[in-house]
Amino acid sequence: MPTATVSESPTTALYRAALGPLNTDHHLRAFADFDDTGVAGPRWNGAAALLTLNWLVYRRLWRLAGAYVLVLVGACALLWALGWGRWPPGVWAGLLGTVVVLASVVPGLWAEAWLHGQVRQAMIAAVRDAPSLPDACEALRRRAPSMARFGALALLNFLLGAAAFSLHAGWPTGPQGAAPPSAVAAASTPAMSEPAPAVLPVKLAESSAPNPPPTAAVVPPPVRAPERMAVSAPQPLSVPAPAEAVQVPPAPGAYAVNVGLFADAGNAERLHARLNAAGLPAYLQTLETAQGTRTRVRVGPMASRAQADRMAERIRSMGLEARVFKAD
Repeated sequence: MPTATVSESPTTALYRAALGPLNTDHHLRAFADFDDTGVAGPRWNGAAALLTLNWLVYRRLWRLAGAYVLVLVGACALLWALGWGRWPPGVWAGLLGTVVVLASVVPGLWAEAWLHGQVRQAMIAAVRDAPSLPDACEALRRRAPSMARFGALALLNFLLGAAAFSLHAGWPTGPQGAAPPSAVAAASTPAMSEPAPAVLPVKLAESSAPNPPPTAAVVPPPVRAPERMAVSAPQPLSVPAPAEAVQVPPAPGAYAVNVGLFADAGNAERLHARLNAAGLPAYLQTLETAQGTRTRVRVGPMASRAQADRMAERIRSMGLEARVFKAD
């Protein structure tokens, strides 16, 4: 707890009581300069620049903290309204960097002046209401920011950081990583044009053909289906997939939309059937990767970026991920 020294003036003793235990001498030097010149001007405060919102809350500058949050939210909303994501990366990175710099430099330069004005108001009220200087100092000391308040803010920041890290760690990695939750949910529901179940009765019919004679209940029509399946057995994906699943890569310069990449071909086929049922020109592509065979689901091609963006918005409205790309 800060205490006044023997040589301190009443004003300094009141300042010390109102400031609390953190960086008291730093603030006292700044306040002395302000009082000498009669002007509370810019003076650098590193803590206020790096941890602006925390610093404002710790010092109980509530109005300034609220204004700071509103300005930041308004700046981000303005950037979004002006077309965030449609600018070149260098442009929006520069604008975002400008907002971040201003959000740090302005509080860093003017925090001492803001704090000086608030402390002066608290001192005037304490001196007016207290019968003596020691009583006024004690009243200011009771209201001053404490180490317990500092610890509570540190704990709150730690909890928020841990929550943000947990959300980031559990967030899907997008089309080239794990399948998004919406795609998994779509894959878990049976599709109307589900081709996979037809493979099982055909194989059972082939394996059980030498034993009991085939009947209509065991081998579904048409009768020639087993022969057609036996011929295409080395390429299982080409048989069950519908006609729209033929690979139709976009021509160079055309646009398409990535929707998902799957290790399970059945999941890719179900998502493909869902997109086709919604009237979207979906197609499949098979890739050989270091982790094995992967099936990619795409929609397209489109002649322009505007058409591809509209198609991507329509896909996102179905709860799926969508990333526009231009064919090389």
